[in-house]
Amino acid sequence: MAATIAQQPFTIAKIPASSWSFAVRVWLAIVLALFVGLWLQLDAPFTAAVTVAILAEPTRGQALEKAAFRLLGTAVGVTASIALTGIFSQTRDLMLVASAVWLGLCVFAAKLLDGYRAYAAVLTGYTVANIAIQQIDHPQNVFDASLERGAAIAVGVISIAAINVVMSAPNHHPALAAQLAAIHARVRAYASAALHGARDNSALFLALVRDIVGLHSEIAGIDLESSSGPARSAAARSAAVGLVVQLQAARLLNTMFVGAVMPRQKTAFASDEWKTKAPATQPVAATQHCRKRLICLIPVRR
Repeated sequence: MAATIAQQPFTIAKIPASSWSFAVRVWLAIVLALFVGLWLQLDAPFTAAVTVAILAEPTRGQALEKAAFRLLGTAVGVTASIALTGIFSQTRDLMLVASAVWLGLCVFAAKLLDGYRAYAAVLTGYTVANIAIQQIDHPQNVFDASLERGAAIAVGVISIAAINVVMSAPNHHPALAAQLAAIHARVRAYASAALHGARDNSALFLALVRDIVGLHSEIAGIDLESSSGPARSAAARSAAVGLVVQLQAARLLNTMFVGAVMPRQKTAFASDEWKTKAPATQPVAATQHCRKRLICLIPVRR
């Protein structure tokens, strides 16, 4: 009997090499951000270093996506700070009320969004507190403080982006493809059990739906990884949608037959036609194959 031994990752001091690489990239980006911030004579160069630490992600696409939303949130927050200060510069009480209302709106928006979009909404809110509220006694300094904060964050974003490119930070799409393939195997097992007359497992169904929906933010992150990122992201979205359709079709068939599975369904699942020949690295093709097989099994009611 041939024994299969899983390949162990290379480690240094019992720490995976990928973790060492990630730590070195973050350290170099922080050093670069501090150097550029001091060279530009920013009032708070440490803000650039803090930005690098906040944007530290193990994969290139996730870091770039988070950086883009941090820039967007900062730009909106800076604009709001200048606008609120210009309108309520002579009335401290109204300034505090307006800032509280703005922060509440940003938190409300964050609850409606997910992933880094929610992060950008929260950032937009507390940027006003960091700029407008801190300078409430000196409104004439708000514009300069806004420029300083925007410049420091831009330096941090550029620093980590440059280091990730130079050191070839890993992409996230291989791990995402493996996740989709693993979920597809679970969905196929659920469908097979459902069509063999097993009682509907609502907890398993909801867990699978939750896992599929949870990939939304990760799928969005591979857009910026490379020139083929948008195509990979579209393929991953198609696979996720196909998994949901396949899952729902299997549950529908199970509830229609209520344990009395028709011979046609049993034969279909027992045959090799049900098993897709697409490799695990092609979850889109595998999902489309299984989805078509399931939909064809649903009887048409006349």
